[in-house]
Amino acid sequence: MIFEPGLQTFTEYEEVFYIASEGSTIGVSLQLNGSHPGKISDPFAIKDDDFTLTCFEDDGEKMNLKIGRYLQTVELEIIKKKTRDFLGDTKLTGSDLREEIRNIVKRVDLEFDNPSEPSQVIPDEPIDGDPEFLIYATDDDLAKFAYTASELCIPYMHPWDAYEHLLLLRKRALKKARGRTVIELNSYF
Repeated sequence: MIFEPGLQTFTEYEEVFYIASEGSTIGVSLQLNGSHPGKISDPFAIKDDDFTLTCFEDDGEKMNLKIGRYLQTVELEIIKKKTRDFLGDTKLTGSDLREEIRNIVKRVDLEFDNPSEPSQVIPDEPIDGDPEFLIYATDDDLAKFAYTASELCIPYMHPWDAYEHLLLLRKRALKKARGRTVIELNSYF
């Protein structure tokens, strides 16, 4: 599970999960007024430093809501229902309306508001900072470590993804070790 920039989607038991890559947030566009008030777009990725939150289009004012880095379809449906209900009952407009809608999103209890990626859970030198572990570990050792590390990821990561990440780290460690060995040998001459 190495993240590409943008938004990743996963389906498990017919439930869709959205995960934004590091440096971005999941957002949705909400129609505040016009012909379809309360209409919410599909999730998309917003860069963390992008602050464009409101725009005006032909069919009314739209607002981009930043939700978080991890979103489940159930949580999105709760956000949709609460914002539609609120828009149907309120007389607020302008910045007061936008602020109340942001508060609605903040009050939705997201199960995982800060997911972790394999690189955050699996350090470059996994076992107590032992730089030799990756070089000398058997495939079985890596598989056992991958299984443990996968349970530490939020949301749960498949052990195979953790294993592939460890293989990548092993390749880097071997390359680094080869470079170190050549330098050590050259120092004798």
